Amino acid sequence: MEPSSPEFFSQRIILLSLLSVGLVCVVAVVVALTRQVVWVEQSSSSTAQEERRRVLSPFNTQLMTMCVSLVGTYVCFMSQIAFSHNPWVMTALLDFLTGTFEISYVWYSWTRASTIIGRVHPRTAKAVDSFVRFAPLFLYAQVVPAVFDALCSLFEDWTPLIQTGTLVEQTLSSFASVCVFVFDVALLSGFSKHIRQMYRDMEEVGVPKTDHFIIIVHHGVVSSALWIAVIFIYAATMFLPQHSFEYDVVTVLIYFLSTANVFVLFRMKVSVHQNSVRESSSMMSAAYTGHSKKQTFNSVDNN
Repeated sequence: MEPSSPEFFSQRIILLSLLSVGLVCVVAVVVALTRQVVWVEQSSSSTAQEERRRVLSPFNTQLMTMCVSLVGTYVCFMSQIAFSHNPWVMTALLDFLTGTFEISYVWYSWTRASTIIGRVHPRTAKAVDSFVRFAPLFLYAQVVPAVFDALCSLFEDWTPLIQTGTLVEQTLSSFASVCVFVFDVALLSGFSKHIRQMYRDMEEVGVPKTDHFIIIVHHGVVSSALWIAVIFIYAATMFLPQHSFEYDVVTVLIYFLSTANVFVLFRMKVSVHQNSVRESSSMMSAAYTGHSKKQTFNSVDNN
């Protein structure tokens, strides 16, 4: 299709409009996350050093890194559509941002879920822990051939090598997706088993359902399911012409699901904090009630 044709122009407008909606949603999560970390979770009794350590905790930095890399992904894709930059340079940059998002997602999810998976699948937990340690090696591998393609595109004599580099890049990108897919299946399996055990214990013992781990499990199930959907949709792009309108629309859908994933993980963080506040309030209330009863009994004894 000719870049000057009305249909081409309409397709660009549609893509830019969809990407703008996604970008606004991610920026909203960044603002909400900043507010949550800096103000809502702030403790008046903590020292400046303790507050700095809390703000820069792995949970906060990993979730913020996911958001920032996703913002960069939206901006780069919008820039590519609007200004038609060198596609190979943009692919290398997008692969780096995607790898950063995936690594942060794996680290964040495992930091939250490792205890749960270790309880229900000890052997699987050890294997997953090994993968998490080497995740950057697997998930950044796709960037190397993408950078090679970008360099080849700058020199006319090297352009015949781009096809080979693209094939390697797509292979490594697919391998990275499979790695994250297996990781999510392991988490989903562990979460499902933990839920069954939890509800069985609740029925037998009467344990209350508002539990720290249940919050993590429920949000973790949704997050893993979203990422598995992303992997399947990404596989569908292999059958579409690269940089076609259909390919770009499916790519935007992947970005939307990634945005939804970030929102779910943010909601999990908020819910965990709210649950901790409720538990602390309940403990303080119980302690105050016990102290009041003790004073009442002492008064009766004295009389």
